[in-house]
This record gives sequence, structure tokens and C-alpha cells, in this order.
Amino acid sequence: MAKLNYLVLILSVLILPNFLSAQCTELLWADEFEDAQIDLTKWNYEVDCDGGGNNELQCYTDRPENARVENGKLIITALEEDFMQHNYTSARLTTKNKGDFRYGRFEASIKLPYSQGLWPAFWLLPTDNVYGEWPKSGEIDIMELLGHEPDTILGTLHTGLPWVFNSKKIGLSSGTFADDFHEFAIEWSEDTIKWFLDDVNYHTLNSDSIGPWNPFNERFHVILNVAVGGSLPGNPDPTSVFPQNMEVDYVRIYGEPSDLIIDGDSEMIFNEAQKTYSVANLEGATYDWSFPGNTQIISGQGTNSITVNWGCFVGAVQVEINSVCGTTNLEKPVALRDLEIESPEELNINTAGVIFSIPEFSNSTYVWNIDGDATIISGQGTNSIVVDWGCQTSTVSVEVDAPCANLSAEKTLEAKIPSIKGQESVLENTAGVTYFIEPIPNSIYTWEVPADVTIVSGQGTNEVVLDFGINNADLKVIIENNCGILESVLPVLVGNIKIITTYEAGQLIFGAFGGSSFEVIDNPFPDNVNESAYCALTEKGEISWAGIFADLGYDLDFSVNSIFTIKIWSPVEGVFLFKLEDQNPGIEPFIEIPTDMTQTNQWVEYQIDFSDATDDAFDRIAFFFNFGNVEKDTFYFDDIILDAVTSTDEFKVQDKYKVTVFPNPTDGFLTVNFDEGLENIEKQLSIFDIQGKTIKYTKTKDLDYQFNLDEVLSGIYFLRVEMPGSILIKEIVIK
Repeated sequence: MAKLNYLVLILSVLILPNFLSAQCTELLWADEFEDAQIDLTKWNYEVDCDGGGNNELQCYTDRPENARVENGKLIITALEEDFMQHNYTSARLTTKNKGDFRYGRFEASIKLPYSQGLWPAFWLLPTDNVYGEWPKSGEIDIMELLGHEPDTILGTLHTGLPWVFNSKKIGLSSGTFADDFHEFAIEWSEDTIKWFLDDVNYHTLNSDSIGPWNPFNERFHVILNVAVGGSLPGNPDPTSVFPQNMEVDYVRIYGEPSDLIIDGDSEMIFNEAQKTYSVANLEGATYDWSFPGNTQIISGQGTNSITVNWGCFVGAVQVEINSVCGTTNLEKPVALRDLEIESPEELNINTAGVIFSIPEFSNSTYVWNIDGDATIISGQGTNSIVVDWGCQTSTVSVEVDAPCANLSAEKTLEAKIPSIKGQESVLENTAGVTYFIEPIPNSIYTWEVPADVTIVSGQGTNEVVLDFGINNADLKVIIENNCGILESVLPVLVGNIKIITTYEAGQLIFGAFGGSSFEVIDNPFPDNVNESAYCALTEKGEISWAGIFADLGYDLDFSVNSIFTIKIWSPVEGVFLFKLEDQNPGIEPFIEIPTDMTQTNQWVEYQIDFSDATDDAFDRIAFFFNFGNVEKDTFYFDDIILDAVTSTDEFKVQDKYKVTVFPNPTDGFLTVNFDEGLENIEKQLSIFDIQGKTIKYTKTKDLDYQFNLDEVLSGIYFLRVEMPGSILIKEIVIK
């Protein structure tokens, strides 16, 4: 890889950035790590073992083994160890709601780790997600390093949808970023972001060069972390070295006081008490706060953080800041909102210890009532009560006698019978499938299953393990308690076809990596191969390995089914790579099969045969469209189905003979016609719905067969044709 000549860059730009000299800026926020411990008034630990959203392998903890202060530096350590079913641990610290800023210079002096699979970063995420979830509200990567490239960093901006990003690398002329400390920074203004390495500006983006830009006019917070593994750096290998440290000497944020945002609620209710508003604490500054009407200042006047009891008026919070930059006036509009009771949105029967609450009001009294068999255990006369729910639908209400007005609110919740949780479709003769319901206090559980389903264990408890036969099964659990005799039923479809997703019946949501995107849309190109109303779209990123992935929530069993079918609409010829993965932390088996996409601008159904797959518990699928190329293109896909194992005969009906299905759509009869070469060969024909339930089935050796579908409801169905060595699946529409 060609690297920028860092020494030449130093000679070609000014050493000091113009940002600090051209404007009146102040140090808005900083941590020099001079205390003995991490300052939790400035930082949050993100405790998370789900991998950080990029196929990462680490568990983020709040342990000193993974994050601590030593000798005036923050140390984040990535370890290889067994922890919470993970093989790696690390830390991720954020300033969310403790250091949130819009615009300014964000800088940190850091010595970085190295080694295959390491992924340290200094970056910003939006605090409020004004424009929606990632990447719609933006992301600013001040610095990322991939452990296998220890002499190169990246500066990147993400925005969209559709997801777009712009990234640039800079490399050292000698040595690595693990050898010494370097200063990484951005300078962010209303319409421009500049990236710096040791005060050398190596990357600049503005509102004209990438969009949408609106997210970058909102407030963001700082993140420091070291990830292990993931889509970008790849996973550790035998060359990887642990432990690895990311050492941070300081983090500083400079900006103009006029760009500060007052933190605090933008809505309130008359007489709400103990509400806090704050801005950055500027050295040597004074603060003069003002509020509408008879709002009472409890504490903090003259400082950067103030606590108030709201009065009988709405309006704006205002603060006048006097600093070395002069006088700055900031304002935050505050609107009136209705009183609402906070509580869970659903409750099972006999749930104990449920909290219902409202905001605290000054000089007010509270009276709570419940109509039903729920019981208030504690809290009457305060703004929060604890309730034991009963067997009935009940309404919780509260009356507040406040100085400005009498307030009231109510909330009705049903006492629900918990539903059975587990797989709603299984393959024939599947063993060891677990089903459960949420436990209910003081209950007796009796499970009832059909004759060809066996309860392996758990009878009498809220969780059972079942072995299935070949018939559809209605699972039932009878629950006996003080509410009476109750029951919950779950129908389970049993068959040889596993429908992974059709975007008519449900939406298997895919995550994206490498600059790709995913969404469900109206089918833009319906034809005789795919007449569905909906399909999925993915825009491939400009990286050769960009793709999408989905977690299935269950293990695939290839002893019964091993052939995936998928419909693809591709604008280009290329390779479609279908990959199976095991999500179990630290386990890395996978299998991937490439398929040539040779037909363009039409729907094509492809079969991917995993009959040679091992018995590993694959529970994630990943797709790579036009794998190996860097062109950015849009692809569509639909109807992902896992079908039965085929024979190993060389005879393939799709290659030699034609099967015709007509009329399609149909409002009555459906004819299946076979080429003459298929005469006297036994053919199994079945029609199944989008849930995998078979509604028609026959065997024939004839060249024509006609289904009578007069009594079948209109909708999307699938025809399955099985012959020796071949299986064909075709979507049909019944009008």
C-alpha cells in the first residue's frame, strides 16, 4: 500500500492550525488524567458483551484490568481471556451527557496498540440522534487504526441513508503509532471538518463534498475504545500479541462560547422540581441564569450548572456567559408537556414490584388510585409508587395538587397471560427444541403436546425441551394459580422446508458493513420469477468485501436441509458469495460458497448447496454481492428458503429440461408441465404458503399436472417440484 510521505506533509503546511488563532476559542472540556482513577463525572463505561455492532469479538467491561489511570495516562487494555463466554475483553469510554459539543477542536494525544485484529479508535457519535439511528445522524471518526497496519491511521465521516462515507489514510514515514504518542485532532465548524495528525491537516470535508450534512450541526460526544476483531480489521490470528494497551495522555475540546448548547430538558410541566441545566465550565467565566415567571433557582447561580423548581410559566432558559472571549448569550426554548405516568407498557399476571412514577413537583401533594385487583405496596403520597399487579386489567391514576394547577394522569394495563416463546417452524424429526414462558409466581405448569411430539424434560416447569415428529403441532401450557386455570398456545409448523424470509411474510433485517446499506422496499421489477410486492435492497459499498449479514436466532441443521434458494436482481455480472457463520464468541468456523451471477437486470433464482457443510452450529448468514470488486452498485434480493437435501445424482433438471407453470398469477387452476425427457420419472409436487405450511401435495410420473386452487385464499405461495437429483421452487400468486 502506498503511504503518504509524512515528513513532506509537515514541510508543506503550517504547523499551528488556524482554528485557535482565527477565532476566540476557549478550552471547553478536558481530561489530563491527573487523578488516581477515571473521572466518572466526565466518562461513562459502556459495559457490553454484544461485540460493538461490527462482528467484533470483545466483551467491554468496567474492570480496572481493562481501563484505568496510571502515571497521568488513561490505559485501555485489550486482553485475551475467558470472560462471559468471550475470548477477549477491552473497554469503551464515552462522554455522553457529560461532554457533548457542537463544533470545535477535538484533540487527544495517544500511543496506539498494534497486532492483527486490534482496532483502536478516537471518535464521535451523536448524542441525540436527531435524524434517526446510525448512520442517519452521523459519525465522525477522528482516528482509527487497524492492528495489521500499525503505521497508518484513518479519518472518516459517515452519514446517510443511503449510507455514504469518506475516508482518508495517512502513514508515518518511519516507525509505528505504537512507538510514541501522537496528537490526533479534528477542527469542526458549521460546514467543514478538517482532520489533523500532529497539527498536519491531511483530510478536509465540507457540506458540498458529502451529504446529508445536517447531522453535523448537532451535538456529539467523544468515544475512546479498543475493539478486537470485526469486519474492518479481521480477527486475531496466531501472530496476534496480547495484552495490548492504548495509552491516552490527554483529551481536550476547544470552541467558541457562542457554539455552546444548554443541556437540559426542552419540555416541562408546571411546578416540576429539581430540574438541572448546564453548559461547559469555562475557566474564569461567570454565568448569569434567567428563567420565565416565578421559576425558583435552588442552586448554582453564577456557575455553569443550575438547579431550579419550575413555576407557572413556560418559556426559554437563558444564560449570559462572561469570559475572556467577552459576553455570550445562550438560550434554550422550553415547551409545556402533558403529565404522563411512566411504567412498563405490558405486564403479566401476578407481576410483583412494578414501579409507576411521575415527575417530582414542588409544594405539591400526590394521591394514587387503582381500579382493579392490583395493590399499592408503597409510595402513596409521593411521585412514585410500587405495585403488585393482579389478575385483571387495571387502571392506575394519580391526582397532583400543585400551586399552578391541579394535574392528573392515568394508565391502563392488561394483566396478560405470557405467551410461549420458541421456534414457530421446525424441520421434521427435529430434536432438542426449547420452549418457555415467563415465570409467574406461585404457579403450576402442565404442558400438552401432540402424539408425535415428545417432552424430553421440563414438564411441571415454565421451560420444556421437545423432540418433534413429522406433523404440525399446537403446543399448549396450562397454568394454575390464584388467577384460575389459564392456558397459552403456540402453533408450530413442521416440514422439510425452512423459510428464512420472504418480505411478504416478515422482515429478516440485515446489518451492513464495508459501506453497504440495507432496506426493505416495494419490488421495483416484478416479473414471472418474482412477483412479490416487496423485496430487499442492498447498496454495495466501494470495498471489495463489503456486504450484509443477518442473525437467524437459531442453528441451521444441514442433516435435514442443505440447499438455500434466493432470488437476486443484479445490474452486473459478478460473484455472489453466500457465507455461513457461527456467532459463538471465540469460535470462528465458517463456510462460504461463491455463485456466478451471469444474468443481469432480471430476477434470477439461485441455489446454493451446503450439503458438504460440517455439523458446526451456523446461526448467521452473510451476503457479498459482486464480491472482489470495488464498484458501488445496487442489488435486490428476496425469498430466502432452505430446502431438503438432494441426491448426489448428476442429473439436474434445471440444466437439461424445462418446467413450465401457468397461468401465474392464477385465480383457479395451476398447471405444471414437464419436458418429454422427464416422462416416467416420479415427481413430487407440493404447494406451500409463506409460513412453510403445505396446502397441496401429490406424486406423479405424468408430464402434466393441474392443481385446483379454487378454495385457497389469495396471496403469495410457493410451488416445490422434487425429482431425483433436483429441486425446483417457484413463487406463485393466487388472485
